[in-house]
Amino acid sequence: MTYEIWNNRASESMSKGEFELAAAYWQEAAASEDASESQIAQALFNKAIALGYLDHLEEVISIYDEIITRFSGSKEAQLLQLVAQSIFYKGSKISLLYGQPNEISYFNQIISQFSTATDEPLINLVFDAFLSNANNFNLLERYEDEKRCYEQLIEHFLKRGHEEILAQIAEIIIKKADFLGMNEQFEDQIYYYDLLIHNFTESSNPNIKSLTSEAILERTRVINNIN
Repeated sequence: MTYEIWNNRASESMSKGEFELAAAYWQEAAASEDASESQIAQALFNKAIALGYLDHLEEVISIYDEIITRFSGSKEAQLLQLVAQSIFYKGSKISLLYGQPNEISYFNQIISQFSTATDEPLINLVFDAFLSNANNFNLLERYEDEKRCYEQLIEHFLKRGHEEILAQIAEIIIKKADFLGMNEQFEDQIYYYDLLIHNFTESSNPNIKSLTSEAILERTRVINNIN
Protein backbone atom coordinates (compact mmCIF):
# COMPACT_ATOMS: atom_id res chain seq x y z
CA MET A 1 0.00 0.00 0.00
CA THR A 2 1.00 3.61 -0.49
CA TYR A 3 2.32 6.10 2.02
CA GLU A 4 -0.92 8.07 1.83
CA ILE A 5 -3.08 5.07 2.74
CA TRP A 6 -0.92 4.13 5.76
CA ASN A 7 -0.70 7.76 6.86
CA ASN A 8 -4.48 8.20 6.67
CA ARG A 9 -5.02 5.02 8.67
CA ALA A 10 -2.54 6.18 11.27
CA SER A 11 -4.18 9.61 11.55
CA GLU A 12 -7.62 8.03 11.96
CA SER A 13 -6.35 5.67 14.67
CA MET A 14 -4.63 8.57 16.44
CA SER A 15 -7.89 10.56 16.47
CA LYS A 16 -9.60 7.58 18.15
CA GLY A 17 -6.90 7.29 20.82
CA GLU A 18 -5.63 4.01 19.37
CA PHE A 19 -2.00 5.03 19.85
CA GLU A 20 -0.32 1.65 19.46
CA LEU A 21 -2.16 0.98 16.20
CA ALA A 22 -1.37 4.49 14.96
CA ALA A 23 2.33 3.93 15.69
CA ALA A 24 2.26 0.65 13.74
CA TYR A 25 0.60 2.31 10.75
CA TRP A 26 3.12 5.16 10.75
CA GLN A 27 5.92 2.61 10.75
CA GLU A 28 4.35 1.09 7.63
CA ALA A 29 4.04 4.58 6.12
CA ALA A 30 7.74 5.22 6.76
CA ALA A 31 8.60 1.94 5.06
CA SER A 32 6.44 2.60 1.99
CA GLU A 33 8.34 2.50 -1.31
CA ASP A 34 6.68 5.71 -2.54
CA ALA A 35 7.49 7.74 0.60
CA SER A 36 9.77 10.75 0.18
CA GLU A 37 12.52 11.59 2.68
CA SER A 38 10.35 14.22 4.35
CA GLN A 39 7.39 11.83 4.51
CA ILE A 40 9.57 9.13 6.09
CA ALA A 41 10.85 11.57 8.70
CA GLN A 42 7.35 12.88 9.41
CA ALA A 43 5.94 9.35 9.78
CA LEU A 44 8.70 8.39 12.22
CA PHE A 45 8.16 11.60 14.17
CA ASN A 46 4.42 10.93 14.33
CA LYS A 47 5.13 7.38 15.49
CA ALA A 48 7.22 8.78 18.34
CA ILE A 49 4.38 11.12 19.34
CA ALA A 50 1.90 8.21 19.37
CA LEU A 51 4.19 6.02 21.49
CA GLY A 52 4.77 8.97 23.83
CA TYR A 53 1.10 8.77 24.82
CA LEU A 54 1.81 5.19 25.93
CA ASP A 55 4.89 6.28 27.95
CA HIS A 56 7.20 4.09 25.82
CA LEU A 57 9.97 6.56 26.53
CA GLU A 58 12.99 4.47 25.56
CA GLU A 59 11.44 3.54 22.21
CA VAL A 60 10.46 7.17 21.60
CA ILE A 61 14.02 8.33 22.30
CA SER A 62 15.32 5.67 19.90
CA ILE A 63 13.04 6.97 17.14
CA TYR A 64 14.20 10.54 17.71
CA ASP A 65 17.79 9.29 17.49
CA GLU A 66 16.99 7.65 14.15
CA ILE A 67 15.54 10.90 12.76
CA ILE A 68 18.53 12.91 13.99
CA THR A 69 21.05 10.43 12.57
CA ARG A 70 19.35 9.93 9.20
CA PHE A 71 18.38 13.50 8.36
CA SER A 72 20.76 15.93 10.10
CA GLY A 73 22.74 16.37 6.89
CA SER A 74 19.70 17.43 4.87
CA LYS A 75 19.35 20.89 3.30
CA GLU A 76 15.54 20.64 3.19
CA ALA A 77 13.83 23.01 5.65
CA GLN A 78 11.05 20.58 6.60
CA LEU A 79 13.55 17.82 7.38
CA LEU A 80 15.76 20.13 9.42
CA GLN A 81 12.71 21.26 11.37
CA LEU A 82 11.92 17.63 12.23
CA VAL A 83 15.55 17.08 13.25
CA ALA A 84 15.45 20.10 15.55
CA GLN A 85 12.11 19.03 17.03
CA SER A 86 13.50 15.54 17.58
CA ILE A 87 16.48 16.92 19.48
CA PHE A 88 14.13 19.12 21.54
CA TYR A 89 11.70 16.33 22.43
CA LYS A 90 14.49 13.82 22.99
CA GLY A 91 15.82 16.07 25.74
CA SER A 92 12.37 16.35 27.30
CA LYS A 93 11.80 12.58 27.21
CA ILE A 94 15.23 11.89 28.74
CA SER A 95 14.31 14.30 31.53
CA LEU A 96 11.08 12.37 32.14
CA LEU A 97 12.90 9.04 32.01
CA TYR A 98 15.50 9.99 34.60
CA GLY A 99 13.33 12.30 36.69
CA GLN A 100 15.44 15.46 36.58
CA PRO A 101 16.18 18.29 34.14
CA ASN A 102 18.59 16.77 31.61
CA GLU A 103 17.59 18.77 28.57
CA ILE A 104 20.16 21.55 28.74
CA SER A 105 22.77 19.88 26.53
CA TYR A 106 20.10 19.04 23.93
CA PHE A 107 18.75 22.58 23.89
CA ASN A 108 22.33 23.85 23.53
CA GLN A 109 22.70 21.53 20.55
CA ILE A 110 19.66 23.16 18.89
CA ILE A 111 21.05 26.64 19.56
CA SER A 112 24.46 25.71 18.17
CA GLN A 113 23.26 23.71 15.16
CA PHE A 114 20.46 26.06 14.03
CA SER A 115 21.65 29.48 15.23
CA THR A 116 21.96 30.80 11.67
CA ALA A 117 18.64 29.38 10.45
CA THR A 118 16.42 31.70 8.42
CA ASP A 119 13.38 29.40 8.34
CA GLU A 120 10.78 30.69 10.83
CA PRO A 121 9.95 27.34 12.52
CA LEU A 122 13.67 26.78 13.18
CA ILE A 123 14.09 30.34 14.49
CA ASN A 124 11.21 29.69 16.89
CA LEU A 125 12.76 26.41 18.03
CA VAL A 126 16.02 28.21 18.83
CA PHE A 127 13.99 30.74 20.82
CA ASP A 128 12.21 27.91 22.68
CA ALA A 129 15.56 26.23 23.39
CA PHE A 130 16.95 29.39 25.02
CA LEU A 131 13.82 29.82 27.15
CA SER A 132 13.76 26.16 28.14
CA ASN A 133 17.39 26.36 29.25
CA ALA A 134 16.60 29.44 31.35
CA ASN A 135 13.69 27.60 32.98
CA ASN A 136 15.86 24.56 33.68
CA PHE A 137 18.59 26.68 35.25
CA ASN A 138 15.91 28.20 37.47
CA LEU A 139 14.64 24.76 38.51
CA LEU A 140 18.20 23.72 39.31
CA GLU A 141 18.64 26.96 41.32
CA ARG A 142 21.52 27.94 39.03
CA TYR A 143 20.42 31.55 38.97
CA GLU A 144 23.62 33.06 37.57
CA ASP A 145 23.46 30.61 34.65
CA GLU A 146 19.82 31.61 34.18
CA LYS A 147 20.86 35.27 33.94
CA ARG A 148 23.58 34.45 31.40
CA CYS A 149 21.05 32.49 29.37
CA TYR A 150 18.75 35.52 29.14
CA GLU A 151 21.73 37.70 28.20
CA GLN A 152 22.66 35.26 25.40
CA LEU A 153 19.03 35.08 24.26
CA ILE A 154 18.82 38.86 23.89
CA GLU A 155 22.22 39.10 22.20
CA HIS A 156 21.32 36.35 19.73
CA PHE A 157 18.08 37.95 18.54
CA LEU A 158 19.29 41.55 18.67
CA LYS A 159 22.02 40.61 16.19
CA ARG A 160 19.42 39.12 13.88
CA GLY A 161 16.81 41.86 14.29
CA HIS A 162 13.79 39.62 14.89
CA GLU A 163 11.41 42.33 16.15
CA GLU A 164 8.50 40.01 16.96
CA ILE A 165 10.67 37.71 19.06
CA LEU A 166 12.45 40.65 20.71
CA ALA A 167 9.05 41.97 21.80
CA GLN A 168 8.26 38.59 23.33
CA ILE A 169 11.62 38.58 25.12
CA ALA A 170 11.00 42.06 26.55
CA GLU A 171 7.62 40.95 27.88
CA ILE A 172 9.08 37.78 29.41
CA ILE A 173 11.85 39.74 31.14
CA ILE A 174 9.53 42.32 32.68
CA LYS A 175 7.22 39.55 33.93
CA LYS A 176 10.28 37.83 35.40
CA ALA A 177 11.26 41.06 37.17
CA ASP A 178 7.73 41.57 38.50
CA PHE A 179 7.62 38.00 39.83
CA LEU A 180 10.93 38.47 41.63
CA GLY A 181 9.58 41.66 43.17
CA MET A 182 6.52 39.84 44.51
CA ASN A 183 8.92 37.44 46.21
CA GLU A 184 10.98 40.35 47.62
CA GLN A 185 14.06 39.41 45.59
CA PHE A 186 14.74 43.04 44.86
CA GLU A 187 18.37 42.84 43.71
CA ASP A 188 17.50 40.27 41.09
CA GLN A 189 14.41 42.25 40.16
CA ILE A 190 16.56 45.31 39.48
CA TYR A 191 19.00 43.16 37.46
CA TYR A 192 16.23 42.14 35.05
CA TYR A 193 14.91 45.69 34.75
CA ASP A 194 18.47 46.81 33.95
CA LEU A 195 18.79 44.01 31.40
CA LEU A 196 15.67 45.23 29.64
CA ILE A 197 16.60 48.92 29.81
CA HIS A 198 20.20 48.41 28.68
CA ASN A 199 19.29 46.33 25.62
CA PHE A 200 15.99 47.82 24.45
CA THR A 201 16.07 51.58 25.14
CA GLU A 202 16.91 52.36 21.49
CA SER A 203 14.16 50.15 20.07
CA SER A 204 11.60 51.78 17.78
CA ASN A 205 9.07 48.98 18.35
CA PRO A 206 6.04 50.52 20.18
CA ASN A 207 5.48 47.47 22.41
CA ILE A 208 9.14 47.28 23.40
CA LYS A 209 9.27 51.04 24.04
CA SER A 210 6.25 50.75 26.33
CA LEU A 211 7.80 47.87 28.27
CA THR A 212 11.12 49.70 28.57
CA SER A 213 9.39 52.79 29.96
CA GLU A 214 7.56 50.57 32.45
CA ALA A 215 10.88 48.99 33.48
CA ILE A 216 12.46 52.41 34.08
CA LEU A 217 9.53 53.52 36.28
CA GLU A 218 9.41 50.25 38.22
CA ARG A 219 13.16 50.22 38.73
CA THR A 220 13.01 53.71 40.23
CA ARG A 221 10.10 52.71 42.47
CA VAL A 222 11.89 49.59 43.74
CA ILE A 223 15.11 51.47 44.51
CA ASN A 224 13.17 54.19 46.38
CA ASN A 225 11.34 51.54 48.42
CA ILE A 226 14.61 49.80 49.32
CA ASN A 227 16.15 53.09 50.43
